[in-house]
Amino acid sequence: MPKLYKRVTEWFALEDDPMGGRIEVAHLEPHEISLIVNRTTRTVNRVGLDNKPERVQEIDLELDRQETADLAVVNWENFFDADGAALPCTSENKRLWALDAWFARHLKEKREQLAARVAEERQAAEKN
Repeated sequence: MPKLYKRVTEWFALEDDPMGGRIEVAHLEPHEISLIVNRTTRTVNRVGLDNKPERVQEIDLELDRQETADLAVVNWENFFDADGAALPCTSENKRLWALDAWFARHLKEKREQLAARVAEERQAAEKN
């Protein structure tokens, strides 16, 4: 039976950030991940190596990173622009930061940590 869950978020420090940046990350539920996949994947027809037509799915990885950051990052602290001004946590700024490899790596790690914790908690709750 489908079940609705309360939105789960957690603050994470960006350990190697000299400015002390922190991000609040939301656990993405399957329907949210499906939404990202639908927005970032397209089916194309092409000729395969055996000269036969085939349908393949292409993922726009840049757009995937941007969509994921936009949904998963709830808030942040100590993010600054090139002039040192504080950057608000807006959709536009999250999408810009998502293209940065350092930020993308951190967000991926933190999302995985949060997903593991959520899975453990939900399994424990089902046993009770």
